[in-house]
Order: sequence, then C-alpha cells, then structure tokens
Amino acid sequence: MTETEIRFALTEPLAERLQRHYLADGAGVGEHNETVYYDTPDRLLWRHGAEFRLRENAKGIRQTVKYRTREAVLFARHEAEIDLAVSEPDIGHLRRSIPGDLAEAVEGRTFAPVFRSSVDRVKAMVQQGDARIELAYDRGRITAGPHGQAIHELELELKQGSDADLADAVLAFLDRVPAGLQTLGKAARGFQLATGDTPQPVFQEKQRISADTVLPEAVALILRSAFAQALANQAAVVATEAPEAVHQMRVGLRRLRSIVAAFRPVLDLSATGDLLERTKAFFSLLGDVREADVFLTETVDTFPQSHGGGERHAVLVREVERFRDQARKRMIAHAAGPEFARLALGWLRWIEGGDWLRNDQPLDRLLQTRPVGAFAAGRLESLTRKLVKRGHRALTGSVDDWHAARIAAKKLRYAGGPLLTVVDHEAGLKGTAQGSRRATKRLARLQDELGRFNDLCNVPLLLDRVAASVPPGSRPAFAVAAAYCGGWCDARVAHAIPRLETTWQAFEAAMKGPA
Repeated sequence: MTETEIRFALTEPLAERLQRHYLADGAGVGEHNETVYYDTPDRLLWRHGAEFRLRENAKGIRQTVKYRTREAVLFARHEAEIDLAVSEPDIGHLRRSIPGDLAEAVEGRTFAPVFRSSVDRVKAMVQQGDARIELAYDRGRITAGPHGQAIHELELELKQGSDADLADAVLAFLDRVPAGLQTLGKAARGFQLATGDTPQPVFQEKQRISADTVLPEAVALILRSAFAQALANQAAVVATEAPEAVHQMRVGLRRLRSIVAAFRPVLDLSATGDLLERTKAFFSLLGDVREADVFLTETVDTFPQSHGGGERHAVLVREVERFRDQARKRMIAHAAGPEFARLALGWLRWIEGGDWLRNDQPLDRLLQTRPVGAFAAGRLESLTRKLVKRGHRALTGSVDDWHAARIAAKKLRYAGGPLLTVVDHEAGLKGTAQGSRRATKRLARLQDELGRFNDLCNVPLLLDRVAASVPPGSRPAFAVAAAYCGGWCDARVAHAIPRLETTWQAFEAAMKGPA
C-alpha cells in the first residue's frame, strides 16, 4: 500500500495551539510506542531509500517496511506491514516488500538494531471536505548508542481522499497551527544520530520518460521530480551552512519553474494563484545567499590587490560576509517556517489536483491522450530557434544582446532539460540521439560561459544590495571598494565577449552536425 504523510516540527507554543484546536476535551487516543530500526552493518537498506522497523505497543508487535520510488507522489512512500508474535525481524517479509534488485542484495545479509525510538503518541481523526486524515502528535526520544535526540512533531497521514484533498486539509491546519515542515523522518534522524552525519545536499535524479507516455502523466512525473529535489534539500539548508545545499534547492526550484515554462503552451495556470510568485520570492532569498557565496569563494580573490586593492578587498569581504549572514538567517527562517510549508502544500495541491492542462477549447481534450514526445520535439525546436536568433544578434551587437542570448540559452537549457527527458533516443536539439547529445553538451558549455559572464555583470547589482546593510561608518570605504569592483567587472565583461563568441560558434556547429 501507499502511505502519504506530511510531518511538522513543533514548539511548545505550537503544541498548545494543536491541543486547543484539535485535541481539546480528550479528542485524541494515547499510546506508547517502542520502535527498533534495523539494517545491515553497511546500511544497505538506508542507502537505497528503505527503512525496516519493529514497533511494540499495547496492541502488539508490528513490522513495517517503507521505501520511496522516483515516480511517487510528493510525501508518499510504499509501506508494507505485518503483525509478529515475537520481537524478531521477519526477513522473508522484508524481501517480499522491497524492489527486486534490493531484495536480491539483502539475500543472506545480517540485520541488527541501529537505533531506537521511545514515543508517546496521541492520535485523532480529522475530517476536511472529502479528506479523512489521521493526526499523530509525538513526543519522545531517539537513541543511538550514547547519543540521543528529542522528538516533538506532528504527522498528518491521508486515510481517505485524494492527495489534493490532503493538501487542502493541511493548508487549513497551517492557518491554525503555523508550523514548519519536518522533512526528515525519525528514520533519517536516527541514522544521522548513529553515524554522526548531517543532512547532505540532494542532487537531481536522472529521469527518462518514454516519448509514448501521455502528456498529463509525463508532466506530473517531471513536476514531482523537480519539487522533490527542492524539498529534499530543505533539511540541509536549515541545519547546515553547506553552499551546495542552497544551490541544489535553487536548482530544484529552477527546474520547477522551467517545467512550467517548457509546457506553458498546453498549461492552464489559472489555479496556481500566487504560487509562482511565492516560488520566485523564495528563489530570490536563496539567490542572495548563493550569489554572496559565489562572490566570496570565486570572484573577490580574482581582483588585483596592488595599489591599495588589498584594503578594498578586505572591505568587500567583510561587508559581503555580513550581507550573506543576514540573508542566510532570512532564508533559514523562511525554509523552516510555515511559509515554505504552504509553498510545498501549494505545489502538492496543484500537481496532484491534475487540473493544469489547458481545457478552453474542444481541441484541448486531445491533450489528455497526446504522447508527450510529439509535443517535446516541437517545443525544443521552437526554443532552439529563439536562441539561434538571439545568438546571431549578439555576435554583432552589444552586452545587452549577450544578456538576451543568455536568457534564451537558460530557457533552452532548463526548459529543454525536462523536454529532453521524454524524447528517448529519437529527437532532441538535433534529429538523432548522437546529435542531441553533442548539441546538448555544447549548450551546457555555452550556458556555463554565459553564466560566468552573467556573474560578472551581476556583481554591481549584488553590491548595490549589500550597500543597504553596510553600517553608516563603513559606507564611504565600501562605496569606494564597490566602485573599484564595478569598474574591474566592466573590464572583465569586455574581455569575456570573444570567449563567448568562440563558444557560440562551437554550439552552432554542433547544432548543424557533420557536413
């Protein structure tokens, strides 16, 4: 069976709101759970996205196996359970409950306890429209050897209704209890406790969808994959200072926005409300941190430090670090709070609601059965034509024309990315698989070069934002350093143009293919 569950981290004030609105007058039923999580010594199950546990309470002993597939709905996992007579894992049930290749890998392996949880749980049923949801309020502790961590959270599990119904119900819950998402389950936190690891950046999973897949199914799969990447990086963004986690969360959100752009000709966006604008706003919050990190790690050390440049360098580093630290606090507060939770639930509601295909005309009904490959090939061709037109104009134009080419390349690369996942081995940027791979690789190089060009052009814009956070006493020195930096970037931009021209010519040659 499939379990769809959304988890929230709680504080004492939020727990009081929960009690007042949902658990007042003994509305919930209490139980105490003792749970042991098992794995092989090398954590084979966990490394492959599966968890294996035995839970004991007054009702008896239950064994549970969970795993998530790439195609799964957001917040959903496969779940298989059996009741046991004794507290000994049933490995046969485990093997029957996981994908075949993993089942073969665990054959003959030894399983042992990795960590335990002891939890007092209060459960109640919530009805919201057509959705019936189990609310589980947990307080307790995870223990792994000498290490421990408190548990204070709420789980909302769909028992009846659709995933869109669940999203509506949870959004209504957030109006009463404005909590932040807890994207790491007890298993993830337990394994981190046992190993000493911290949440790590999560990268895009490769996705290949048959060109024969009908359009609605293909679009849903691609949308889920993109938002799953953004969602999976929330824990690392909140708990660590890893720049790569911020970058990968931005990548997931950029993919999401690019998918909408790629399929815009067939999408009805009227039900998104302000969802796209809120996504863009959070993307900008992440961007402040990301751009400051890039400036500090890649850009500032390339500035000449002779003739007083060292002093200007120090001023820039100090003030951009101050800006980044303030931006990081805003980013973390947003990612850990109810606004990001509402954003996630908004995307769940829109994606799983399934009412996003255009339906204005009788002809639009054909979209429900149209193969995605036919749409993807034509859309790629259209995006490519726009890039070629902008590139030709830039070759004889100005810096602004290169900016326009950069935007067109960005649209083709990111909007083209999801389209290329559905063209199989038939068509892409070129009419053959070999041509597609060659042109796509050249496009990536072009986009990288245009990205570096854009980073240089954006430095003055970044420093304008930094200036607003500079203390009054440091503003004169910062203004001098920023002006010096801006002049240096202008000179570097001029030198970057010939390199862009060379990269463009290589891309266009790859587009044309062998003579």
